[in-house]
Amino acid sequence: MLSGKSNKISPLFIEKVKLKLDKVFFLTAMWILAGLFFSIIEILKDTTYGTQIFPYAGMNKWTVVIAIMITATLVGLVTGSFQAFVAEKFYGRQYLGKMILFNAVFYITIYFFLFFTGMYIYKAAFSTEGISIQNYTYEVKNYLFSSHALLSSLTFGAFVSLSLFILYAREKFGSKVMSRLLTGKYFYPVEEDRVFMFLDIKSATSIAEKLGPLKYHQFLNDFYREITYPILYKKGEIYQYVGDEVTVSWSFKNAFKNLNCIECFFEIQNTIQNHSQLFSEKYGIVPEFKAGLHYGKTVAGEIGIIKREIVYSGDTLNTTARIQELCNPFGEKLLISKEMLENLQFKNHYEIKELGEKELRGRKAKISLYGVNKINFANN
Repeated sequence: MLSGKSNKISPLFIEKVKLKLDKVFFLTAMWILAGLFFSIIEILKDTTYGTQIFPYAGMNKWTVVIAIMITATLVGLVTGSFQAFVAEKFYGRQYLGKMILFNAVFYITIYFFLFFTGMYIYKAAFSTEGISIQNYTYEVKNYLFSSHALLSSLTFGAFVSLSLFILYAREKFGSKVMSRLLTGKYFYPVEEDRVFMFLDIKSATSIAEKLGPLKYHQFLNDFYREITYPILYKKGEIYQYVGDEVTVSWSFKNAFKNLNCIECFFEIQNTIQNHSQLFSEKYGIVPEFKAGLHYGKTVAGEIGIIKREIVYSGDTLNTTARIQELCNPFGEKLLISKEMLENLQFKNHYEIKELGEKELRGRKAKISLYGVNKINFANN
């Protein structure tokens, strides 16, 4: 993973932190849910059974419930922080099954460690009989092979595995896509206005030949990783990756507010510029790219049976793709349509170049195109 240094807290850094905190809160919530579920099991048990089994001996059920909930919350915060700030860096590229299994075992181990530590502190502070570390350690070892410990492991293991699976599914599909699939928003096709940006790496074929297939894949992965945060910061949704091209989508409102769809391109440009030395050192190449922007009506709906996803279709996407293809012939990095221009309120530090009406491949009607540049980009 590429990374850069800056003395100033940037909006992109804040966006990264927000995404990581979202993981922390999600996993904490799932641990609290697991704690509530296990607490209900304890409450419904026969009183005698609940108070005789180690490590609950001599404790009433409500004390046990409080201990479980405190431990579950602490473990949620610890494991959520680990998952967000550490796990991705050290083994974020392991395959899904291995990551879920490893994390589930690791997090349950943390739960038992914190729980036993907390119970020892409680007994040492409130027990009239006293307690020694040696005896307590012996009892812990015996308990870990009991049916009660097995029930605890299965309960928390199921919740942890489910939460990690949901977390990775959200990252794969995007949180908005996940929510739309769950709520059935696009179960039946819906027509809506959307803005699309097709962003393509320049000279991708020659770069692939130079780097080779494996290193080129890493190059693409690093590029897509770095441009994710500018896209999210400018309220864009990553629709799909196709080889060396990424498609970004906005709702009508999010696209034109604060020039988000235009600013997104220049935020990406600025991000890659800030990481140019790192790309150069790792690959000997700094990625350059071009993009086309257009908006119009599209039809959005779920499609497929085995690999179901939400797909946008219509002339808007085809037109956007053709606009992007004309960047090289016109020597422009960012091209937009007249329809886009009419909905944008540009500020003084943008230069708009009128390119006239052009024919697009596979399209009968001509379209008016404009090149967009940011004046003194390096200083903005």
